[in-house]
Amino acid sequence: DESHTEAAEGGVEAVGALDLASTAGELVLIALLVTLLPPRLRRVTGNALLLVGVSLWILRFSGALG
Repeated sequence: DESHTEAAEGGVEAVGALDLASTAGELVLIALLVTLLPPRLRRVTGNALLLVGVSLWILRFSGALG
């Protein structure tokens, strides 16, 4: 399988529907777990997750993450 060989050599694998569904499920799980927190901690955690997410996007688009 060519995609398996590319991945083993550090290449980029194709993204399938199952990959996207899994990622979406993980995001939903995180959101649900955050809603279980007390209000103040929920707000702090939400802000921290947002800050980390935006920072990663900035690093990615600036080329710092490859």
